[in-house]
Amino acid sequence: MQNSKESVSPNLTLDKVEPSQVNGRNVISANLTNSAMAYLLDMNANAEVIHLGDKSIKYSFDSATLKMAPNSNFNLGIPVSIQGALKKGETSVPLKSGRYQLEMVVYGNKSTDGKYQTMVDGQVTKYDYKWTFSKVFTITETEAKELNAKDVTIEHAQDSNWLVYGLVLIILALAIFIFILLLKRRPKEAEERED
Repeated sequence: MQNSKESVSPNLTLDKVEPSQVNGRNVISANLTNSAMAYLLDMNANAEVIHLGDKSIKYSFDSATLKMAPNSNFNLGIPVSIQGALKKGETSVPLKSGRYQLEMVVYGNKSTDGKYQTMVDGQVTKYDYKWTFSKVFTITETEAKELNAKDVTIEHAQDSNWLVYGLVLIILALAIFIFILLLKRRPKEAEERED
Protein backbone atom coordinates (compact mmCIF):
# COMPACT_ATOMS: atom_id res chain seq x y z
CA MET A 1 0.00 0.00 0.00
CA GLN A 2 1.40 3.38 -0.97
CA ASN A 3 0.57 6.86 0.17
CA SER A 4 -0.25 9.32 -2.55
CA LYS A 5 -0.16 13.10 -2.45
CA GLU A 6 -2.75 13.21 -5.20
CA SER A 7 -6.00 14.65 -3.88
CA VAL A 8 -9.20 12.66 -4.21
CA SER A 9 -12.29 14.44 -5.47
CA PRO A 10 -15.68 13.82 -3.88
CA ASN A 11 -18.09 11.79 -6.02
CA LEU A 12 -21.71 12.77 -5.37
CA THR A 13 -24.65 10.74 -6.69
CA LEU A 14 -28.41 11.01 -6.27
CA ASP A 15 -30.00 7.73 -5.35
CA LYS A 16 -33.59 7.19 -4.23
CA VAL A 17 -36.14 10.03 -4.16
CA GLU A 18 -39.34 9.37 -2.20
CA PRO A 19 -41.91 10.95 0.12
CA SER A 20 -41.12 10.65 3.81
CA GLN A 21 -41.50 12.41 7.15
CA VAL A 22 -39.14 14.22 9.50
CA ASN A 23 -40.42 15.26 12.94
CA GLY A 24 -44.05 14.58 11.97
CA ARG A 25 -43.86 16.74 8.84
CA ASN A 26 -43.99 15.67 5.19
CA VAL A 27 -40.79 15.95 3.13
CA ILE A 28 -39.46 14.73 -0.20
CA SER A 29 -36.39 12.70 0.74
CA ALA A 30 -33.51 12.80 -1.78
CA ASN A 31 -30.74 10.35 -0.87
CA LEU A 32 -27.28 11.72 -1.71
CA THR A 33 -24.15 9.53 -1.62
CA ASN A 34 -20.51 10.62 -1.53
CA SER A 35 -18.77 7.41 -2.64
CA ALA A 36 -15.22 8.84 -2.66
CA MET A 37 -12.63 8.92 0.12
CA ALA A 38 -12.91 12.71 0.23
CA TYR A 39 -14.75 15.18 2.42
CA LEU A 40 -17.35 17.36 0.75
CA LEU A 41 -17.14 20.64 2.62
CA ASP A 42 -19.18 23.82 2.28
CA MET A 43 -21.85 21.97 0.35
CA ASN A 44 -24.51 24.20 -1.23
CA ALA A 45 -27.70 22.41 -2.33
CA ASN A 46 -30.51 24.03 -4.32
CA ALA A 47 -33.47 21.74 -5.04
CA GLU A 48 -36.90 22.17 -6.56
CA VAL A 49 -39.65 19.56 -6.81
CA ILE A 50 -42.50 20.15 -9.28
CA HIS A 51 -45.72 18.12 -9.67
CA LEU A 52 -45.82 17.14 -13.35
CA GLY A 53 -49.63 17.17 -13.45
CA ASP A 54 -50.06 20.51 -11.66
CA LYS A 55 -47.16 22.93 -12.14
CA SER A 56 -48.52 25.18 -9.37
CA ILE A 57 -47.39 22.56 -6.82
CA LYS A 58 -43.72 23.31 -6.10
CA TYR A 59 -41.46 22.60 -3.15
CA SER A 60 -37.97 24.02 -2.79
CA PHE A 61 -34.90 23.75 -0.59
CA ASP A 62 -31.78 25.92 -0.44
CA SER A 63 -28.89 25.54 1.99
CA ALA A 64 -25.23 26.54 1.79
CA THR A 65 -24.24 24.97 5.12
CA LEU A 66 -24.14 21.24 4.38
CA LYS A 67 -21.18 18.83 4.67
CA MET A 68 -20.59 15.17 3.83
CA ALA A 69 -18.04 12.71 5.12
CA PRO A 70 -16.20 10.29 2.83
CA ASN A 71 -18.11 7.14 1.84
CA SER A 72 -21.36 8.35 3.34
CA ASN A 73 -24.94 9.11 2.38
CA PHE A 74 -27.79 11.08 3.84
CA ASN A 75 -31.39 11.96 3.08
CA LEU A 76 -31.84 15.58 2.11
CA GLY A 77 -35.35 16.54 3.24
CA ILE A 78 -37.11 18.96 0.90
CA PRO A 79 -39.97 20.40 2.99
CA VAL A 80 -43.53 19.83 1.85
CA SER A 81 -45.15 20.87 5.13
CA ILE A 82 -44.65 24.02 7.18
CA GLN A 83 -41.43 23.66 9.16
CA GLY A 84 -40.90 24.97 12.69
CA ALA A 85 -43.54 26.43 14.96
CA LEU A 86 -47.00 26.95 13.49
CA LYS A 87 -48.72 30.29 13.84
CA LYS A 88 -52.30 30.23 15.11
CA GLY A 89 -54.64 28.98 12.39
CA GLU A 90 -51.75 28.03 10.09
CA THR A 91 -51.87 24.59 8.46
CA SER A 92 -50.03 22.80 5.66
CA VAL A 93 -51.53 21.74 2.36
CA PRO A 94 -51.76 17.92 2.15
CA LEU A 95 -49.26 16.09 -0.07
CA LYS A 96 -50.83 15.24 -3.43
CA SER A 97 -50.24 11.95 -5.24
CA GLY A 98 -48.85 11.91 -8.78
CA ARG A 99 -45.63 12.17 -10.76
CA TYR A 100 -43.04 14.71 -9.64
CA GLN A 101 -39.68 15.88 -10.95
CA LEU A 102 -36.73 16.80 -8.76
CA GLU A 103 -34.17 19.27 -10.15
CA MET A 104 -31.14 19.77 -7.93
CA VAL A 105 -27.79 21.55 -8.20
CA VAL A 106 -25.13 20.86 -5.56
CA TYR A 107 -21.88 22.81 -5.22
CA GLY A 108 -19.00 21.68 -3.03
CA ASN A 109 -15.80 22.95 -1.44
CA LYS A 110 -15.79 26.75 -1.40
CA SER A 111 -12.69 28.16 -3.05
CA THR A 112 -11.63 31.65 -4.15
CA ASP A 113 -10.31 30.18 -7.40
CA GLY A 114 -13.12 27.63 -7.88
CA LYS A 115 -14.42 27.19 -11.43
CA TYR A 116 -18.14 27.09 -10.49
CA GLN A 117 -19.98 30.04 -9.02
CA THR A 118 -23.41 30.78 -7.61
CA MET A 119 -25.08 33.40 -5.43
CA VAL A 120 -25.11 32.81 -1.66
CA ASP A 121 -26.75 35.47 0.52
CA GLY A 122 -26.53 37.99 -2.31
CA GLN A 123 -22.81 37.42 -2.95
CA VAL A 124 -21.03 35.50 -5.68
CA THR A 125 -19.47 32.38 -4.16
CA LYS A 126 -17.05 30.06 -5.98
CA TYR A 127 -16.82 26.31 -5.56
CA ASP A 128 -14.48 23.55 -6.80
CA TYR A 129 -17.26 21.08 -7.61
CA LYS A 130 -20.73 21.11 -9.13
CA TRP A 131 -23.28 18.32 -9.67
CA THR A 132 -26.63 18.60 -11.44
CA PHE A 133 -29.36 16.02 -10.82
CA SER A 134 -32.80 15.43 -12.31
CA LYS A 135 -35.12 12.61 -11.33
CA VAL A 136 -38.79 11.79 -11.93
CA PHE A 137 -40.56 9.90 -9.14
CA THR A 138 -44.12 8.96 -8.22
CA ILE A 139 -46.07 9.44 -5.00
CA THR A 140 -48.91 6.92 -4.82
CA GLU A 141 -52.36 7.70 -3.45
CA THR A 142 -51.68 5.32 -0.53
CA GLU A 143 -48.34 6.97 0.34
CA ALA A 144 -49.91 10.44 0.24
CA LYS A 145 -52.86 9.41 2.46
CA GLU A 146 -50.62 7.66 5.02
CA LEU A 147 -48.18 10.57 5.26
CA ASN A 148 -50.93 13.21 5.38
CA ALA A 149 -52.69 11.30 8.19
CA LYS A 150 -49.51 11.48 10.32
CA ASP A 151 -48.45 15.06 9.45
CA VAL A 152 -48.99 17.24 12.52
CA THR A 153 -49.27 20.43 10.44
CA ILE A 154 -52.24 19.30 8.33
CA GLU A 155 -55.74 20.02 9.59
CA HIS A 156 -57.59 16.72 9.84
CA ALA A 157 -61.39 16.57 9.74
CA GLN A 158 -62.68 15.50 13.13
CA ASP A 159 -64.89 12.44 13.01
CA SER A 160 -67.76 13.54 15.27
CA ASN A 161 -70.03 10.61 14.34
CA TRP A 162 -68.84 8.59 17.35
CA LEU A 163 -69.95 11.43 19.61
CA VAL A 164 -73.44 11.50 18.08
CA TYR A 165 -73.74 7.71 18.29
CA GLY A 166 -72.58 7.77 21.92
CA LEU A 167 -75.12 10.43 22.91
CA VAL A 168 -77.96 8.57 21.17
CA LEU A 169 -76.94 5.35 22.93
CA ILE A 170 -76.86 7.07 26.36
CA ILE A 171 -80.27 8.69 25.80
CA LEU A 172 -81.73 5.37 24.62
CA ALA A 173 -80.29 3.51 27.65
CA LEU A 174 -81.67 6.19 29.98
CA ALA A 175 -85.13 5.99 28.35
CA ILE A 176 -85.19 2.18 28.71
CA PHE A 177 -84.09 2.45 32.35
CA ILE A 178 -86.87 4.95 33.15
CA PHE A 179 -89.43 2.81 31.29
CA ILE A 180 -88.45 -0.29 33.30
CA LEU A 181 -88.67 1.64 36.59
CA LEU A 182 -92.15 2.88 35.69
CA LEU A 183 -93.31 -0.66 34.82
CA LYS A 184 -92.07 -2.00 38.16
CA ARG A 185 -93.79 0.79 40.09
CA ARG A 186 -97.24 0.31 38.56
CA PRO A 187 -97.84 -3.23 39.84
CA LYS A 188 -96.75 -2.17 43.37
CA GLU A 189 -99.13 0.80 43.29
CA ALA A 190 -101.95 -1.46 42.10
CA GLU A 191 -101.30 -3.94 44.97
CA GLU A 192 -101.28 -1.13 47.53
CA ARG A 193 -104.67 0.13 46.28
CA GLU A 194 -106.21 -3.34 46.58
CA ASP A 195 -105.13 -3.64 50.20
